[in-house]
Amino acid sequence: MDEVASGDALETGPTFSLGREFPPVADLHDEPSAATSPMARYAWVVLTVVFVAGVATTLSQYEAPPLLPVLMRWFRVDLSSASSLMSIFALTGAAVALPSGYILRRLGPMTAGLSALAAVAVGGAMGALSTSFGVLLISRGIEGLGLGLIAVVAPTVIAQWFPPDSRGAAMGVWATWVPVGGILMFNVAPAIAGLGGWQAVWWVGAVVCLISLALFRLLVRLPQPTRQAPRERAEVALKESAFRLALGNRSMWLLALAFCLYCISQGVSSSFYPTFLVAKRGLSLSAASSLGSLPMLTSIVSCLIGGVISDRLGSRKLVYTIPTVLLAVSWVFPFSITGWQIPVFLAVSGLLGGAVAAAVWAAVAEVVPQPAAVGMGMAILMFGQSIGYVIGPALFSRLVEMVGWVGAGYMWVPVGLAAATTGWFVKVR
Repeated sequence: MDEVASGDALETGPTFSLGREFPPVADLHDEPSAATSPMARYAWVVLTVVFVAGVATTLSQYEAPPLLPVLMRWFRVDLSSASSLMSIFALTGAAVALPSGYILRRLGPMTAGLSALAAVAVGGAMGALSTSFGVLLISRGIEGLGLGLIAVVAPTVIAQWFPPDSRGAAMGVWATWVPVGGILMFNVAPAIAGLGGWQAVWWVGAVVCLISLALFRLLVRLPQPTRQAPRERAEVALKESAFRLALGNRSMWLLALAFCLYCISQGVSSSFYPTFLVAKRGLSLSAASSLGSLPMLTSIVSCLIGGVISDRLGSRKLVYTIPTVLLAVSWVFPFSITGWQIPVFLAVSGLLGGAVAAAVWAAVAEVVPQPAAVGMGMAILMFGQSIGYVIGPALFSRLVEMVGWVGAGYMWVPVGLAAATTGWFVKVR
C-alpha cells in the first residue's frame, strides 16, 4: 500500500496543505479502524467537493444544447454554425487531454484544479457578455479548457485519498458527474432563460463555478505522502518509462479510437435531439429539454452498475461491445418515432450508453502495460472521447441539412458498428 500511495503522490505533483497536517496515507490505510477514522471520513468530503466541481463544469458544457433554437435565432446562424458551440468545447478538451498529465506534474493537482474552475467561470462570464457569435464561440473554448483539465485533476485527487479496496466505489460515484450536470442544465436552462434570457444561463454557470472554486480551495487537500524508501525511488524512476509505454500501446489507442467512434455516434443525441423535438415534433423548449435529459438520468444507474456487471462476467469487452452494437442499430428509429416511443427510446439509450462508458473506462487499467501508466491511458481515452465530440456534431449537422433527420440517422448506423468492431480487437487482459 505504501508503494501505491507514495507513487500516486509523486506522479501527480507536489502536495499542498491547507490547515492542519494529515498523517501519511499508507499509515492511515494500514490501521484497523481506517474505515471509520477521521482521515477516511474526510476522503468522502474531498470526493463530494471534487464531484461538485466536476458537475459545475458540466453545467457549462450543457448550457448550449437545450437553448440551441434560441441561440440560432438570437445570433442568426444555421444549425451547422450552432453545432460549433458543442464542437469547440470538445476540441479544446481534446487539446488539453494529452498535455494534462504534464500540467499536473508541473502545477500539482490543487493549483491545476483551481485553474480549471477559474477558466470555466471566466469563460462563462465572457459568454454572457458576448454580443457576437464569434465571441461566444471563443468563450466556449475557454470553458472547454477548464473542463478538460478538471476531468483529469478530479480522478487524480480521488485516487490519492482512497485505497484500492474502496477506490472503485469512489470512481463509480465520480463517473456520474457528466450525466448529473447534463440533467440539471437540460431541465433548468429553459426556465432560467425564460426569466432572464439565455445570458442568465451563462451567468448561473459562472457563479456556480466560482462557488465550487471556493469550496475546492477551502476543503480539498492532498494527504501527506509517506517518505520514500530506496526501492520506492527506483520504482518511481520506472514511471517515466511506463508513461512512454502508454503512448506506444497499440491496444490503448485502439480503445481510444473505438470510444471516439462511439462518441461520434452517440454524442449528437444530447446535442441535437431537443432541437429535433422542437422543430419536427412541435414540443416546447422546456418539454424537449426535459426529454433530452432522460438518457442522462438512466445512464446514472447503468454507469454505477456497468463496472460491477463487467466484474461479474469477467469481461469488459462484452459489456462495451454488445450495447454499442444495439445502439448503432437503434439509429434507424429516433427521427421517425412519435408519442410514447420517444421517452422509451431515450431511456433505453441511456441505459445502454452508461454501461458502455463504465466498461470502457474500467478497461484502461487492463490495457496499459503497467499500473504506473494508467494515468496516461486515461488521458489518451479522454483525447479520443473529445475528438469524437468534435467530429460528431459538425458532421451530423451537415448530414441533416443534406438528407434530413431520418437520413442522417441511417448514416449513423455504420459509425456505431465501426465503434463496436474496433473495440472488439482491443487486447484486454
